[in-house]
Amino acid sequence: MGRSWCSWNGIMSLFPFYIFLEMAVVMVCAAVNSTEQAKLSAPRNIYMNSTNMKHYLYWDPILNDEGTVNFSVRVQGEYERSYMYKVWTSADGCQSITARWCNVTDEIATNVWYELQVRAELGSQKSDWATIGQPFNRNSSVLTPPAVKFQSSEPPLTLEIEYLGPNFVFIVFYWKKGNEDKVVSKKMYRGATMFHLENVEGGNEYCAQVIAHAVPISRNSSKSTEVCATAKRSGLSPLTTGLISLFGIIVGLALLCVLLRNLVLVMRYSCYPQRKIPDTLKEPFSSQKIMRHHFLEDCEKITSIEPSNQIIYKIIGQDCSAKTQLL
Repeated sequence: MGRSWCSWNGIMSLFPFYIFLEMAVVMVCAAVNSTEQAKLSAPRNIYMNSTNMKHYLYWDPILNDEGTVNFSVRVQGEYERSYMYKVWTSADGCQSITARWCNVTDEIATNVWYELQVRAELGSQKSDWATIGQPFNRNSSVLTPPAVKFQSSEPPLTLEIEYLGPNFVFIVFYWKKGNEDKVVSKKMYRGATMFHLENVEGGNEYCAQVIAHAVPISRNSSKSTEVCATAKRSGLSPLTTGLISLFGIIVGLALLCVLLRNLVLVMRYSCYPQRKIPDTLKEPFSSQKIMRHHFLEDCEKITSIEPSNQIIYKIIGQDCSAKTQLL
C-alpha cells in the first residue's frame, strides 16, 4: 500500500513538467504556422509562349487580401549555368511588375537551353523562386506565315507583306493565273516588306504566296494564304507606247546636241574672243594694197603744195602716177 502511494506521488510530481512541455510544443507550432502564413506562396503553372521569335513567359496570378502582388523574373543561360557558377540574370523590364507575363525575347539571345524563374513579392515579403517546368530553347519557336495582300492593281503589281521583325526574310512565289507551272520565286532583302512583281502584263491575273524564313534558327514557316489580283490594262497599246518612247528619245537627243553645241561655242568665245578682221587682210595681195595705199596718201599730200612750186609738183606727180601704175 505504501509502495503504490509512493508511485502515485512520483507521477503527480512529474505532472507540472508535462504541462510545461505541452505548452512549449503548442507555442512552437503556433510560431511555425504564423511564419508559413506570412510567407507568400510561389507562382504556379509557369510556361513559355514563343511565336515568330518573340518569347513570352506566363504564370498564374496570386490573390492576396493584403495588397497587390508583384512579380520578378530572372533567366539563366547554358553558359552561366556551366561556366559562371549558376549566375542568374534579372530580366530587363520584368522586376516588381504587376502583370503575370514577361517579354524575355532580348534575354533569349542564342540557340541554347534557358532556365527561367518567377518570384512573388508583397512589400517585404518574398516567395520562393518558382522554376519553369522545362528549359526553353528558341529553336522551338512556332513560325506562322505572314499576312499578305496586293496594295495596288496598277502595273507593276505591289505585294505588301506583314512585318515579323528583324530576324526574318521573305521568299515570294508568284505566277500568272493559268500558268501555275511557271512559278517565279524571289528572296527579299532582310527587313523589306514591299515586293513589286516583274514583267506583269496588263489585263492578266496574278497570284502570290510568301514564306517567312527565321534567320537565327534557319527555319521556314509554311506558305501564306494565296492572294490574287488583276493588273489593269494600260490606256495605250504597246506599239503606241513604243513609238512615243522612241520619239521622246529622239527629241531628247536633239536637245542634247543643241545644248552641247551652245556649250562648245560659249567655251570657244570665252577662251578666244572674236575680233573684227581688217578689210585688207580679207583680200588677196594684201601687202601690195597696203603699199599702194601708202603712196596714194603721199601723192594726195603733194597736190596741196603752193603754186610757186609747180615744177616740183609736176615731177613728183609724174613719179606718183608712174608708181601708181607700177603698183
